[in-house]
Amino acid sequence: MKTINQITEQTHFIGIIVPEFLADLLQQCRVWMQNQYGCHSGYGTPIHITLIPPFHLPGTYTGSDVKKAVHAAMEEAKQLHILPFTAKVDGFGSFSDRTIFAFIEAGKSWNMLYDIVLNNFQQILPGVIRHDMRPFTPHLTVANRDIPHEAIPAALDHFAQMHIRTDIPVNTIGIFKRSARGGWIPDEYFSTESASPAHE
Repeated sequence: MKTINQITEQTHFIGIIVPEFLADLLQQCRVWMQNQYGCHSGYGTPIHITLIPPFHLPGTYTGSDVKKAVHAAMEEAKQLHILPFTAKVDGFGSFSDRTIFAFIEAGKSWNMLYDIVLNNFQQILPGVIRHDMRPFTPHLTVANRDIPHEAIPAALDHFAQMHIRTDIPVNTIGIFKRSARGGWIPDEYFSTESASPAHE
């Protein structure tokens, strides 16, 4: 059933969990954007790399179906030796004047992982995920939606001084669901270190 506010229909999203040191660093960037420009959109959501953006889970499926799809994708990626892999974080960038993010070097492993997750969702929850025709672009969002007009160049100049350049492991996929307050909270984590779901 559709609602006037499409956001209220979004119940889950799937993302890669990043190491604590990087999450803490990017959280500092969020605080700077909030203090400098009043940004707050999405700040209740833990730092992550989105694989499947927010979607609505219809009543014909349950949260168990979502977990089944992620678990199946994790197992397939492990069997094909796609996971775990190492990703490179290198500086900051932006999508137009809408989003500031920490840049992640794209590559074959990311594309293969995305395809595996998408395919498993389409098999286990057919019709739930809409395939995005745009290329998958892994990134770590710092601010979006409520960035003041023309603020991005100054913000990127500021973040460039941090000289962020690091490698991170890609080994944990998280399921996030919408909380009663409207934000996003972790529901379940799946790690390459375990064949069963890894809780937070």
